[in-house]
This record gives sequence, C-alpha cells and structure tokens, in this order.
Amino acid sequence: MCSKKVKQPLYKVSRHDLLHSPRRTTVAEGWEIVHSQAKAEVLRPATVRDYRKFYFRYADFNEFIYVDQFDSDSIYKWLASMETVQASTKRIRLKALKAVLGRLFNAGELETKFYRPIIIKVDEEVKEGTTKEEIEQFLSCIDLTDYFQLRDAVIVLLIWNTGIRAGTLSQLTIEMIDFEEALLVCPGSIMKNHHKLVLPLNKGLLDLLSLLIRQNNIITNELGYNTDLLFFTKQGHAFIDDDGSSTVSKRLHQYTKKYGIKHLNTHAIRRGFAKRLLNEGVSVPVISKALGHSSLSTTTKYLNISEAELINELKRLH
Repeated sequence: MCSKKVKQPLYKVSRHDLLHSPRRTTVAEGWEIVHSQAKAEVLRPATVRDYRKFYFRYADFNEFIYVDQFDSDSIYKWLASMETVQASTKRIRLKALKAVLGRLFNAGELETKFYRPIIIKVDEEVKEGTTKEEIEQFLSCIDLTDYFQLRDAVIVLLIWNTGIRAGTLSQLTIEMIDFEEALLVCPGSIMKNHHKLVLPLNKGLLDLLSLLIRQNNIITNELGYNTDLLFFTKQGHAFIDDDGSSTVSKRLHQYTKKYGIKHLNTHAIRRGFAKRLLNEGVSVPVISKALGHSSLSTTTKYLNISEAELINELKRLH
C-alpha cells in the first residue's frame, strides 16, 4: 500500500519567523494609537474630529492599508487632488494630517518625519474686525421680544465683550455666569488651550443674560429639554454640528445677508474685541490672554500688528 505524497509548500515558515517577524500596523490601528494619545492630552472634540477626518481621507485617497505605506509623495498627490480647494483650506487639512503623523512618529510607527518639509504657502489676507458701528447696526435690527433674536443678540454681545470663541461659547452652562461678581468663568475643559479663563461682564450684558436664562427656563420646562446649556438649538442641542462646525456662524451669516452687515461672524467679532482693547491701550500680552491664544504671534496676526509694534508693546512692560 502506497502512501499519498503530501505536497510541500514552496516556502516553509518556521515558528521562529512567525514569532519574530515585524507586524505591520494597519491604518485603523494607527488611528487608535493617535486617538488614545488625544484622549490622554484631553484634546478638544472638534480637534480630534478634524484629525480623524483628514487622516482617513488621506489614507483612503491613496488606498493605503498599512501605516508604513505613508510617504511624502502620497501627501503631495492627496493635496494636488483638491483642485477646487483654496490654499488656506489645504493648509488647514495638511496641518491636521501632520499632527496625526507626528503622533504616529512619536509612537514609533513611522521611521522618519518625511511630512515635516511639506508646506503650503498662502498669502495672508488682512481680515477686518467688526466695528462698533456694525454692532450697533445689528442691534438696531434685532427684535428682543423674539426668543431666537434675543439669543443671537446675547451671543454677539458676549463675543464682542469677552472675545470668547464660538466653540467655547457653545459649551457654556448657566453656572459659568457669576452674577454676583459679574464674571464669565470658563473652565479649562471647554477652552482650546485647556486653561481656565475668567472675564468681566458689564451690567447691560448681565441683564440680557438674566433675561435669556429666564426664557431658557420657560422653554426647557415646557418642552422637557434636559439641558443646562446657556445657548441651545430648537431641538435643545449644543450649537455644534456633527462635523464640528459651529451653528452660531451659520446664524450670523443670515443676518449679514439680510441686513448687509459686512463683518458679522465669530472671528470678525473676536478681532473687533481685540482691536478695541488695543486702541484703549491694553497691552498685547493681556489681549493674548483674554483671547485664549497659546502664543503672542497668533495675537499679532489677529491684530495685524507689525514686529516693531510688538517690540514697543513689550518694552512698555519693563
């Protein structure tokens, strides 16, 4: 009786090879590594959403399966595919991707920082801030007996008087308004730089906030909303969309079209707040602190300040 001949494999993998061969990290596993780091750093949810979105867009565009397939050429191809996207938007997307790749490098998943030299040059546009006249024009068109217009007026005035970001504003709760001390108290958990910020509020704004809170209580009781948010949508949700963008900006855009107010968006109002402080003699470092900026260079861009003006401002402190 003859035994059946067993066909031998062309390449025999030994137990040693199986145990010691390097394992490749998949794109999905790479994101889990970055996501864990982001949670440890307590990054803002909007920042994490951007990281995830552009990381997977880059990987999907190049049909990558493993992290070790990433290289500079594939980044250039991904950027080149955005033919109708403005350079400033491309730069934002590239910045998010590079932040993810940097974390993968730190975790030992990438051998080199091949992404570092890749930049997108953009001619910086001088963006105007909202003026006092534009704020007055907006308020003259608002009907404060209408709840939604009252809410929007409080939003505009709160940004105008404190310089608060739209993302931070959307997370404000009632207890963050200190009526006794006339202060807005923003905990680090809702701040982009994770640092607690306390800002003063004037009497007029406090009166409007008190009125809004009373109306909020009526609405939440009638509709059964379970929220302590200061500002919420018709559905009782926070003013942040699923994609991380702010609904506040969309609301203000409606007023710009309806009333022809040129500079009425959250960034412009913040710039107007900063410029007003500068004109009143407030130093750049203090303005930077009020805006929650992580560096003075960001503040100088906001104010469109030259290097000489910055040096003179800093000299005043000595």
